[in-house]
Amino acid sequence: MISKFEKRNILISFVLCLITGVTIYVLDNYFQVQAEWGIESSPYLSLAKAFHYITTPLLILAVGFIIKSHIALKIKNLDKMFTKKKKSGLFLCIGLVLLIFSGQSLLIITSETIRELVIYFHLGIGLLMGLALIRHLRR
Repeated sequence: MISKFEKRNILISFVLCLITGVTIYVLDNYFQVQAEWGIESSPYLSLAKAFHYITTPLLILAVGFIIKSHIALKIKNLDKMFTKKKKSGLFLCIGLVLLIFSGQSLLIITSETIRELVIYFHLGIGLLMGLALIRHLRR
């Protein structure tokens, strides 16, 4: 069982990651500005990315605090693994790993086509994790 403090830390850090991530997507795609040399990204995009880069380690750290006391304990009981709460929790664990790898990939991929696919994958997994977290916490 996780404490209220741990639950609150995960929820706050996840919401911050979600807000900053969606803000990055919106600023990058819908708020481009005309500059002297052509169309440029929003001047606030760098700030949104900086906040996202700060909040994501907080989420990873918050999940790290409950690995031994909550996640590992639940995974040990694989015979009861297919309850609704455990399915959403398992999706959250797998989703976090996918988000970490896709987020790091976005920093190093240079091909625009592959980068665009990874962006949509990262955004989609992040939004699905938001729904899974709500479902997981409500049960």
